[in-house]
Amino acid sequence: MRLIEAKDFSVIVVVVCVMYLMISVLTNVQDLNDEYTYEYIDEKEIPIPDLKPANGNINADREIKPKTPITSIANQDKTISDLKNSSQNSLDHNIKPALQDCFIVIFIPSMAKSANLRKELRTRWLNRSMWREEEFQGIEQVYLNFKLMFVLGKHQDKEYSKELLEEVDANRDMFLTEFEESKATLKDKLLWALRESVKLYNYTYFVKVDHDTLIDLPNLIKGSITSPKENLYTGYCNKMLLGSAYKRTFRYCLGGGYIFSRDLVEKIALLEDKETNVEIFPEDGYAGYLAWMVKKKYDLKGNIPQRFGGWRLKIYTKNVIKFTRYFYHWLKNHHKLERMFQCRIKANKTECPSLQYVFENGESKECTCDKSDVEAGEGEN
Repeated sequence: MRLIEAKDFSVIVVVVCVMYLMISVLTNVQDLNDEYTYEYIDEKEIPIPDLKPANGNINADREIKPKTPITSIANQDKTISDLKNSSQNSLDHNIKPALQDCFIVIFIPSMAKSANLRKELRTRWLNRSMWREEEFQGIEQVYLNFKLMFVLGKHQDKEYSKELLEEVDANRDMFLTEFEESKATLKDKLLWALRESVKLYNYTYFVKVDHDTLIDLPNLIKGSITSPKENLYTGYCNKMLLGSAYKRTFRYCLGGGYIFSRDLVEKIALLEDKETNVEIFPEDGYAGYLAWMVKKKYDLKGNIPQRFGGWRLKIYTKNVIKFTRYFYHWLKNHHKLERMFQCRIKANKTECPSLQYVFENGESKECTCDKSDVEAGEGEN
């Protein structure tokens, strides 16, 4: 066997080098082809596949949506913003639903046994169709929208009845709580309603009334439209606490009917437990305490509470009533409420310019214009 000479070895090396270079070139060309093919697929407009699960099976294989090319700065900004929003939403598992718009929220503490009174409120004086249409003439629709909040507690060791739960489902204006039903927990219902109202509704005023209060819906709406929108706590506010650690510290509005502006309710809702857990009775005194607390905490200016003439106390201590109020209280039962309501919807300035009416003695359902008041031309504002 002949030994490889030096010149032969040199030829072999050259051949090997040439083969290596050829292989490298071919490999790079294939890589370039692959890259070109990828870029072409990436930028080509491809219809978005139907991502609906096959046969309703959420685990069915799905085709992946291809990447959409960014073709402009505007689209790029929009895409980045959308990604941020999508990321934020995916992290927030407690996205709040949109608040329901209304002008007034009307809170009424209630009990399971008060179904007839709730029905009376819904179907009579808090039903706009029961009032004469001219009473609302000129009022924009936005001011005619209000929501009811009947807040109920529970009796110890008793479950809610089937009838009550059916009423809840049928009306959607009742809120069932775990508070023990008693006069002492009225303040707890109030605080709960104040806090819950700002979570549910986008409103201007929060109104609290009792079952035995006749609400003069047209007067309440008209008066509220022109009322201050901030720092408002008003009603018949001539009382002060005579007991507790807050004796004669602040005035409060009687519980038959008072009004909070939303900004005050929002501040009350943010009070800490140590600020709200106080022993104050009655509930209306507690409302005054809450208003006093936020006024002090936030250094609010102005009169809180503000007194106004939209109240009639102990309506049946006199047999004369002027229908220029927001609330008529202490009517005690639905028969007296109905009697007052029938007289109120009858009242009109054409027949009785003063809107002052006299109730006959006894159980008569008739009411007549107070002629003496008309002749004198005087009347309460």
